[in-house]
Amino acid sequence: MFAAFVFGSLLVIFLIFVAMGRWHKRSAAAIWDKDRVDRWETQAKIEERDIPEMIAAQNARRAARGERPLTKEEIDARVAQAQRKQLDAADRDVGRRQPEGR
Repeated sequence: MFAAFVFGSLLVIFLIFVAMGRWHKRSAAAIWDKDRVDRWETQAKIEERDIPEMIAAQNARRAARGERPLTKEEIDARVAQAQRKQLDAADRDVGRRQPEGR
C-alpha cells in the first residue's frame, strides 16, 4: 500500500510538470534561451556598424575642440582598462562579503 502511494504521488507530480510544460504560454526555446546565438550574432553586426560611427562622431567633437583624434586601438585600451577596474572592484567586494576562514 505504501509503495502504491509513493509511486502514485510521483506519477501525479510528473503529470503536473508535464501539464505545466504543455500549456505554458512560453515555448521551451524561449525558456531555455535557444536563440541566444542568433541574438548575439545580430548584436555583433549592430556593434560592428555602430562603433566606427561613434568613434567618428567622437573624433569630430575632439577636432572641434582642437584635440587629436583617437584611434580604435586607443579606445579599446581605455575600455579594457575600465573593465579591469570594474572586475577588480567586484573581486574586492566579493572578498569583503565572504566570511573569514573560506
